Amino acid sequence: MTSINDVFITELNANLSNYSKEQNPENRKNSINERSNIFFKSDFIQNFQIVIFATSHYTKEHNIDICKLFNVDFQETKHIDKNPKQWYNLHINK
Repeated sequence: MTSINDVFITELNANLSNYSKEQNPENRKNSINERSNIFFKSDFIQNFQIVIFATSHYTKEHNIDICKLFNVDFQETKHIDKNPKQWYNLHINK
């Protein structure tokens, strides 16, 4: 690859801090709910061919359904170098 085009990065939580635990929990919850219900459903995000959604504990903590949000199907959980603490979930288009 010689260049990168059409790349966008953002946070699920719009409140800035080094760690989410440093934030007011209600403000964090409101920000994540608003972004997952409005921004991530926008055509701007939905039209990307590949989305890397690094969420850590947010998906479980805030009941975010990635399959529903991005209209994808869960395929599998993969571990990096067979390390159970380093994993990612792979989803594919329907």
